[in-house]
Amino acid sequence: MARLTLLQGNAAAALEQVEPAVRYFSDEGAWQISYSIDQWQMSGYAVDTLIIQADANLISGETAAAQEALGKALTFAQVISSPAHILSVAAAYAELIEVAQPLLSTRLSARVATHSAGYALDKTRAQATLLRAASHAELKAEDFAEACLDGETFSIESVIALLSQDLS
Repeated sequence: MARLTLLQGNAAAALEQVEPAVRYFSDEGAWQISYSIDQWQMSGYAVDTLIIQADANLISGETAAAQEALGKALTFAQVISSPAHILSVAAAYAELIEVAQPLLSTRLSARVATHSAGYALDKTRAQATLLRAASHAELKAEDFAEACLDGETFSIESVIALLSQDLS
């Protein structure tokens, strides 16, 4: 519901809707432990909800809160060693920094858009970020092309290192 509300342009309502899910999935102690609870699945949900929270914060102009939510999302993605979830964080972070750091945003987006483990939603998001970067006034076409080629070669470990450096 929060993702749909966000897509409708109501960031405040999306934040309100996603908050209970963020609290639950981000607190392993809150999980109702049973034979059916899977830490990987619950951590994956934490990543997903934290990214929605970051998106809503970004739209609301709260970039520090968005960055903090993505830092938490990265931690959960690393715990479960999920390339797909790490790429989800990278796609969201690339969008967050696209104006301030267009080359890094382009590199991360190129990696997400071309990596086989990426979710379709994240690939689409990365492609949209790349389209905006391609028309960025301060980014030369040759620099954009070089950043795309460079980003496509990033390993998941390289993506983690870049994200960890900026999101810690």
